[in-house]
Amino acid sequence: MNLEEATEFKSRLDNIKDNSEELFKNGVLHNKYFTIHGIDHSHAIISNLNDLVDGIEPNNELTKHEIFYLLASVYLHDVGMLVSDPNDEGTAKVISTHEMPFTKEDVIRKEHHIRSGKYVIEHADILSLDHFESECVRLICEGHRRVNLEPEEYDDRFIGNETIRVRFLAALLRFSDELDISYKRGPIKLLEILREEMPDYSAVSCNVVDI
Repeated sequence: MNLEEATEFKSRLDNIKDNSEELFKNGVLHNKYFTIHGIDHSHAIISNLNDLVDGIEPNNELTKHEIFYLLASVYLHDVGMLVSDPNDEGTAKVISTHEMPFTKEDVIRKEHHIRSGKYVIEHADILSLDHFESECVRLICEGHRRVNLEPEEYDDRFIGNETIRVRFLAALLRFSDELDISYKRGPIKLLEILREEMPDYSAVSCNVVDI
């Protein structure tokens, strides 16, 4: 199934996609050594989702509204990687003192799913999402990483006459995100540094992909 072709809200989705693409194009990704996030990663997730939803039983297939909210979340779930906070340095120092070595960039990565959700709420007007829709997309974005999906807030929601299975959509996004483990997501700068220490077979692989 091609979810992007199946959505009946293409113009609205294009607006969200353009917003995300612009953010990653002009924003500051706070650690060049993290795996690659951005529009290519979103496309890979959608490709995984296209395969996954083909296995859903017909009586449980995604509705047109669920497809839209899921795809919107795919494009927005990592925008929190671009969001820093004045307290990040202080938070990193506290964690480094009491738990493990931690940097400002580690704090951003650890909290990026929550920051993505916050971005959705704060920019709902730009994203053309009403209050109920933005709350739904927020939950799906936050649910893609290290969030317990059992609490009541992830129960099914009603938007208009439509039932939205928020927990199910968040689980689909989380699983599809985890499946994007291609070598192409490896940070180029990190591989350049490590190449001298790589075994021959790994270095050859890097040369093959033109890193």
